[in-house]
Amino acid sequence: MKRYIVILCALVPFVASAQVTYDAKRVVYNKQRVEVSFDVVSGEETLKNNTKMVLTPFLHNGADTLWLDSFEVFGSAKFKRERQEQSLQGNRGWTLSDNQIMQGEAMTYTASAPYASWLKGATLSVDRRVVGCGCDCFDGVEELANDLKPYNPPAQLLADVTPSAEHYEVVDAHQHILLEGKGAEVIFPISETKLYLNRYNNAKTLEQIIEAIKRIEENDAQQLSTIEIKGLASPEGGLKFNTELGEGRANALQKYIQAQMPHLTNEQFQIINGVENWEGLREMVAQSKLKDKNKVLKIIDTKRGEARKRALKMLNNGDTYRYMTKHFYPQLRMACYIALYYDEMADVAAEDINRANEMIRRGEAGEALELLMKHDKDSRAWNSIGASMLLLERVEEAIFWLEKAVEAGSEEARENLKYVK
Repeated sequence: MKRYIVILCALVPFVASAQVTYDAKRVVYNKQRVEVSFDVVSGEETLKNNTKMVLTPFLHNGADTLWLDSFEVFGSAKFKRERQEQSLQGNRGWTLSDNQIMQGEAMTYTASAPYASWLKGATLSVDRRVVGCGCDCFDGVEELANDLKPYNPPAQLLADVTPSAEHYEVVDAHQHILLEGKGAEVIFPISETKLYLNRYNNAKTLEQIIEAIKRIEENDAQQLSTIEIKGLASPEGGLKFNTELGEGRANALQKYIQAQMPHLTNEQFQIINGVENWEGLREMVAQSKLKDKNKVLKIIDTKRGEARKRALKMLNNGDTYRYMTKHFYPQLRMACYIALYYDEMADVAAEDINRANEMIRRGEAGEALELLMKHDKDSRAWNSIGASMLLLERVEEAIFWLEKAVEAGSEEARENLKYVK
């Protein structure tokens, strides 16, 4: 007859949650890791002496779960049994580790894991199991904290940029400089190409031109675009002759200006010759007391080409045309016009970087990043790019840009990098 020895273990009462308390709960981001810590206090009656409680904290959001290291609370008998088993296995110096305590004791739990963006808004809970006397029993889940916000970067250090001529680019091209009065008009004697400085106020006109060019060149925000010299023809005919005449006069003016400012190149001059000066004629008619003034203006405004010329010649049996030929056309044949054009320059990158920095300070990191990436080749933007990416939790990309900024000499980037490395 066989005899059996039966060892009865009392059922473990699953009331552990009332016997373990948690305090000072913290879930924070630190250098690309999430760090969890809290104080644990186990009561004197946490569990039966021949069992231990295995508690496993975890972070979850309903779709993802991140399990952390477990910690254990030993009953006195279970501790002795564990020590005996360790001794039999040759581990005679075995004792409790940092994540193990006896019931009735307290500890500070700490654990860390790689950070993931889904942890924003997650919940921290603890899974409980009771182990011992042949039992490995689930004892429930206790929620410790919810709606977590571990990633909370400090205010980023930003450096506003001082605009620099080195980075200027054209923002408004071919702007016309208006000179005083008729300051752009240089007069030549009829049918001559020789420039007379002592006649027709030419010296003063050319002095204005030279001074205007100097003002452009001295202004970092402006760049000389074109010096336009226009030799216009009177509308009554002789286009070939007037074209050759205009070319000779334009060459004389260009030669004079370059003699005063030798650094100016031929490419900076634009010569226009032989264009019939209807605009000049219209202005002279409009300012005159010509008897048929309104009729002349209507013809100039509404007709084109040879039809316009024929209509003027037929007006008032030709008397009006003969009057204009005598009193208006000679002046149109005598003048050359000089126009100055410049490009407006600005350090657009500096302006955008400073504007983006203000966006970052207001928390508008996405909008700031979109603006900054227009200047991703400019080292002055790299720290701000990295800072905006930090705020957007694009950590790996932020590190890339901040390290580039550090290599370029940004101390602000060096400080920002400390948050993630």
